[in-house]
Amino acid sequence: RVEARSARYKPTQEEGYGWLRATVQGAIARLRALKAESLDELAEQDCADAVEAAEFDASPEAVLLRRYETACAREVRQSITELSRLRKDEAKRAAAAPQVESSPEVSPTVAVTAEAQAGPGCCLRNEPKEAVAPDRQPTPPRRERMVEMQANGT
Repeated sequence: RVEARSARYKPTQEEGYGWLRATVQGAIARLRALKAESLDELAEQDCADAVEAAEFDASPEAVLLRRYETACAREVRQSITELSRLRKDEAKRAAAAPQVESSPEVSPTVAVTAEAQAGPGCCLRNEPKEAVAPDRQPTPPRRERMVEMQANGT
């Protein structure tokens, strides 16, 4: 069979080279299209990753710093979660609390009776609290301290 076919069709050397050229040019065109579609993006990402990898610091101080940063981020997330939970609980309590009609005036006898029951020097419910002494300010909440520490770099 092989001899019969080769007798009918005997390619020349130029035809062989032409077939090889066409095959190689088709492969080159396919690879150029693949490069333009996705390989260029991968090369750019590899270059960007190489820059980040070159900036990586594996010293013990850097490892400790990353550990501190991770702990701070975790604490911030927990604080935000707790704050949202507290706000939801407060909203539920406010919705569940009975609505009390407030009268614009309180009779003097009621005020005197309430003060007598509370005792002298005791704050009544709607009285303002004493102001904080100017020399002693209250400490800011934890989240504000953390933000301030991050801004200062401490």
